[in-house]
Amino acid sequence: MILKRVNNFFNHQSVKIVAILFFVIFFIVFITPFFINFEKYKKDIENAFEEKLFLKIKINEKITYNPFLRPHIELNVVDIFDVKKKEEFYLGNIYKVKVNINIFNLIFGKININQLEIYEGLIELQSGFFQNIFENYQKLEGIKKIEFHNIDLKYFAKNDYVEFTDVKGNIFFKNNLVDEIKLNSQIFGLPINIDFKGDIKKKQNVGNLKIKIKPVKFNVDFDLESIDLKKNNFTGFGKLKVGNENSTIGLNNINLQFNFNVTSNEAIVDKIVINSYLFKGTGHSKIMLTPKLFLEADFSFQDTNFKKLSNKNLFSDILKSELFSSPENFFGVFKLNFKNMVTGHGMFNNANTEIVFESGDVVIRQLDLTSKNNDKLSLNGRFVTQNRETIFFFNSQIEIQNLKNFYRDTNGPREKIALLSNDNFIGNLNGDLNVKRAKVFVNNISTNRTKKFSRSEINSFQEELNLRLNKNITNAFDPRIYSFLF
Repeated sequence: MILKRVNNFFNHQSVKIVAILFFVIFFIVFITPFFINFEKYKKDIENAFEEKLFLKIKINEKITYNPFLRPHIELNVVDIFDVKKKEEFYLGNIYKVKVNINIFNLIFGKININQLEIYEGLIELQSGFFQNIFENYQKLEGIKKIEFHNIDLKYFAKNDYVEFTDVKGNIFFKNNLVDEIKLNSQIFGLPINIDFKGDIKKKQNVGNLKIKIKPVKFNVDFDLESIDLKKNNFTGFGKLKVGNENSTIGLNNINLQFNFNVTSNEAIVDKIVINSYLFKGTGHSKIMLTPKLFLEADFSFQDTNFKKLSNKNLFSDILKSELFSSPENFFGVFKLNFKNMVTGHGMFNNANTEIVFESGDVVIRQLDLTSKNNDKLSLNGRFVTQNRETIFFFNSQIEIQNLKNFYRDTNGPREKIALLSNDNFIGNLNGDLNVKRAKVFVNNISTNRTKKFSRSEINSFQEELNLRLNKNITNAFDPRIYSFLF
């Protein structure tokens, strides 16, 4: 009875048609491609890449076909060149590219790229690459997904570059626009996660962008308000949070709000509002990509209470932060201004500083600490890090308007106050400081009250200064330790 039903089922005309169609599709998808000479389509595939992704490619090895999971061809050992250069301008090499194809279209000589998987290699992109995509984004039609596996990406702006290593993840497209990005990579040796979710309804690449660097608990949340794809212009609003136990001088659990504007050559971040348990301030910054990667920032803070930080914790934070070393290809200028600040010694209430990052070194171009009585401590110099030791080569000057008042305001000993005059004092000191060991070597000392010091006198001052520093560089900002000079 059962055999009879099965026989009747297969004798049914519609079942036969379905079976034939299944066999035809199976033959076309799984069998026919093995008889196709993909080499004759190599030039067409290379042209399709240039049209869709604005990259010239050269396929160096034989194209293979894989019917399993998703039918796709595999392009092996692919060289990449700049599409806008008249002569071949080499951009990198990819070990393997998997291209999902519609075998029916291929049979009729039509190359339709809709999904790519890129495996292992290095791509070096010039600054004009993204501008080319933004100007011609309509040509992305049909591309649904690009998947990355262990790709190193360098983005060049003339002689400088930013490098992302071990890039993994996906970019999803919808209606020729980026719908979603999920990428993991490393930058400056730190793992970075990038997530973007587009708002396709607005017919622009607007949406929400999140950037996370987990080791330092760095989180950025951008709301992109508009993107002008022709002008390569982005505007939006964002928040940033850093929550790191090893952050320097009170930067843990810091929240920022800001507006930003990005073009092909620079990114401007303005209307920045900073809020943390220690810092409250405003500022603006600019990141320039040409002629080299350069960051410029200017911030002003009010009522910063440094008494909330113990000298012990501050010293530990500074050493752990690697504040005094930077990547060799990073350049920047930071200007910081503090008004009405509170310090442990109660001396200085205003500070103004300019810090420069260049070629792996950190330079304090200017650091001025001033009091209500116009007493002043000035400092400049360069931090150089070699063999895990950071040395600060510095020049410093202390200016005191009235010695007696200075000692009275800083709770100096009464017996010392009685002996001091109302004269002013200016002292200059230059030398080098081992940051980790908090030990100073003094090259020279001069004041407005004595003749030139001998080397033996300088050595005595050096010994006394190191005793007063007590292996803690934060003590260098307490003017009372310099009283032996008066």
